[in-house]
Amino acid sequence: SMSRLVKKYGPQLHLVAWDMVLDILEIISRQSMQFDAAARLEVSECINDTITTIEQLYDHKTFAGSPDTFFAVLQKWLNGRSEASTERYIKYYASSIHPATDKLIEKLQSMLTRFFKDDPRDKVRLYMLSILFSVLHNWMYVYQDELMEEAVLPHLRPVAHDASDQVRNKTAETLADFAPHCTSQHFFHITDILFKLSSRSMDIPPNVTQMEEERTLADVKTSVLGLIDIFKVFDCLLQLRVNSHLRLGLQTKGVCKEYSPFIYCDGRDLLHTQTQDGGLAGDSGELNHVPVTPSSERRSSLHFAEVISLVERCIAREL
Repeated sequence: SMSRLVKKYGPQLHLVAWDMVLDILEIISRQSMQFDAAARLEVSECINDTITTIEQLYDHKTFAGSPDTFFAVLQKWLNGRSEASTERYIKYYASSIHPATDKLIEKLQSMLTRFFKDDPRDKVRLYMLSILFSVLHNWMYVYQDELMEEAVLPHLRPVAHDASDQVRNKTAETLADFAPHCTSQHFFHITDILFKLSSRSMDIPPNVTQMEEERTLADVKTSVLGLIDIFKVFDCLLQLRVNSHLRLGLQTKGVCKEYSPFIYCDGRDLLHTQTQDGGLAGDSGELNHVPVTPSSERRSSLHFAEVISLVERCIAREL
């Protein structure tokens, strides 16, 4: 009877009536676990039918009830819901993730575990992946370190072993697009994931069609092309210069006139260079320490040794 009520009068129901309907759905959802199998199946069909009707009203903006209460009810039935219903739930809760959100990282971790790690459906996992990088792009200048270290990397590091061709390929594509925008520390983590994808074991079953083979190897191709695009910056690296205070500058037409106060070269790399080559070019020919000031936290360092090592690995792989 409640399902018929929602179908027939849903657009006309006001907030108080919806509160009553959702309260009933919440109570039935809690008590359904105590029913026998036959009764639970019947209740499940009725509840899911009602939820589908409310979703349609919600999509058409004719649902006057509390979205929070409705999606809390939907959460209890997600295991039996369609991909579209699950994506609607993900989208709603993802919209509430912003810097003012209490326990932002923990909530995102929970969503990733449920909808990327544990959900077997490729479409749902790909949607969750898009949400993850949407959050990362929106708030990278505020929470990039936390998001990368506690959400992105823990879930994407093992992606080379993922069973889904689509998930591997989309992950490679998304990481390659994001890499140029992240800090140097996370840049190397991302390129390491891409390198593992590009060099993963490729056991192609016999008698597969060319289309199936291309689909299976799509992530390898995407990773290789992504790494090539990323390391076009190597040309830029060859034009970098450093002064005696370790500040980086970019050479233009053979001359470097300005050095950044915010980007420094890792001193360990240059000390090694000084030992091998007998010194560094500069006004004094000596390597001075970077002054420590309150603004030091806003400075970044470039690790030339790591850059060159990674380039060498890529070249060796190509050969």
